Amino acid sequence: MEALSGESTRIYVVGRTLHVENNADTYRVYTATGQLVYMGDESTVSLADAGVYFVRTGERSQKVIVK
Repeated sequence: MEALSGESTRIYVVGRTLHVENNADTYRVYTATGQLVYMGDESTVSLADAGVYFVRTGERSQKVIVK
């Protein structure tokens, strides 16, 4: 499990499920090539493929790796 955290938002991956905790706003998930794969405010998102994803929350972007 790789965890990345901002000031109040915690972002981490377990298996192929992205977890975004303590985030009150809509966030976006992009592939490494820039394709939008999710936009919303759910606390968990299932990611179909392994790879590198970028999670954009407000003014911050964070990279997560799905194995």
